[in-house]
Amino acid sequence: MKRRNDKLHSSKIDISTLDLRLAKRILELLIQRHSELQAEISELAVYALENPDEFCIAAEIEEVLDALNEGAIHSRAGLALSGYTGPEEAAAEALTEALAPYFDRLEQELKDGKDIAALAVCKAIVLAMYRFSKNEDHPLLELYEDYPIETADWAVQLWRTGGDTKKASSSKPKLTRQFPAAFAKTHTPDWEWLTDD
Repeated sequence: MKRRNDKLHSSKIDISTLDLRLAKRILELLIQRHSELQAEISELAVYALENPDEFCIAAEIEEVLDALNEGAIHSRAGLALSGYTGPEEAAAEALTEALAPYFDRLEQELKDGKDIAALAVCKAIVLAMYRFSKNEDHPLLELYEDYPIETADWAVQLWRTGGDTKKASSSKPKLTRQFPAAFAKTHTPDWEWLTDD
């Protein structure tokens, strides 16, 4: 037994590579061993929920998009009782469905008045779409190449209008916010339109 523990203690683990279940289990064990940390961990959990990390959310979105493949298109495309669905439309449906939870979260954060969290979700969608637009080998991107820009634009318009979908979808919405130019310049350099009025 001692040998096994020595081996566990001697190996270094990169916590950023832990899957969700293992990270949760480690946190539970930490609380069991150090119950005095319970309050601080709860505070950190609230802070993390209210101040999400756009890079973590973007990586999560990218994983969702990477999981989509031609099978997602073939299962939706073709003749059905409701009519014919072309490959482009099927790609749009699959992509929109994959991003729906993130847009729901963006709208909820805006509705709840959580501006910092809403901006982080918006930035995450934009960053994930920018990276997706650069993935020339993705089969869905070949079918719907405008999706990343259209989706990023919708996220920005929603955020800029404070979640007002009517204003966001109008051709000349009255915008009350500017998307952060520094973020756009650093992380989406080819999308100058992000900072245009």
